[in-house]
Amino acid sequence: MKKLLTASLLCISLSAAAQLNVHVPTIDEVGATRLPADIAPVHAPFSIPAFKKPVFPKYTVTVKGQGTSQTKEIQQAIDAVSKRGGGMVIIPAGNWHSGRITLKSNVNLHLEENAILTFGGEISDYLPVVFTRTEGVEVMSLGACIYANGQHNIAVTGKENWSVHRLIVLSGSRSCGRM
Repeated sequence: MKKLLTASLLCISLSAAAQLNVHVPTIDEVGATRLPADIAPVHAPFSIPAFKKPVFPKYTVTVKGQGTSQTKEIQQAIDAVSKRGGGMVIIPAGNWHSGRITLKSNVNLHLEENAILTFGGEISDYLPVVFTRTEGVEVMSLGACIYANGQHNIAVTGKENWSVHRLIVLSGSRSCGRM
């Protein structure tokens, strides 16, 4: 009995020691800059498409805005980039206030470092109502802060600083990326 107790305590001690040697990643070892070039295949018991990192055309527009809300300026930049076939919309450092933004195909919405994008809580900022899903139920609703229905190859990138009153939902979109 004494040998069994000693063996058990030894196992517990070794197990605890092994846990102390576990490497915990630091901030420099994780994040968007550390993502691999290729996304590893997902093995599932059902059919699933191969995921790939979005690639965008080189065209870039930097948002310039004034006033209390920059929704119009941000949306106009997204629309302009979309009309040119896609690219990157840059939100520069500073405080930006917006209502709903509608992402379009082949557009990467990029927040530069120290850019703070704040979404307000006024209902009028999210009109007209749009098709979305809430808890798996398809509805017409106010939508989300960043909305994209039926779009493809879209991303929101950068060292984001979000201040939101609603969840970011990319409704009905394919090939979404947030890096």
